[in-house]
Amino acid sequence: MTTAANGAIKKVGDPASTTAGDTRTIASVKVATTGTEVFDALNLAISPFVTAGVDYGAAFAFNANTGVTTAAAATNLVLSPISAACSGCHDTNVAKEHMKSNGGTVFGTRTEALGKTEQCLVCHGPANNALFNETPPAIKTVHRWW
Repeated sequence: MTTAANGAIKKVGDPASTTAGDTRTIASVKVATTGTEVFDALNLAISPFVTAGVDYGAAFAFNANTGVTTAAAATNLVLSPISAACSGCHDTNVAKEHMKSNGGTVFGTRTEALGKTEQCLVCHGPANNALFNETPPAIKTVHRWW
């Protein structure tokens, strides 16, 4: 799964940094819509899929020095594997709802995602082909993967 959000999402009034003596606070939280905005520590851009002020829990972590692994929180927002790949381009609400209705998770909790199975390849992959893969899978035909 691809983690989309973890930890506490900053909100207006939160400290801008953890540096000692820095008393600046977040002045505004803007939803990023293009790559042309300029944001500094006083103005924060967040994904439209997360909510400012919400704590989505700890991310997965591994310490190579100690060998200790920390599991990701069940409350992290994630995208299931195929939905993550497809939603990079197919990002309309209709496309996301299609993914969700067929077992995909798009900005859902880790717990939600672990309880589902993506069924994409039933229609979009080898499962819909004739015997011995005589016709190219639907995804490969459109995206030229070979």
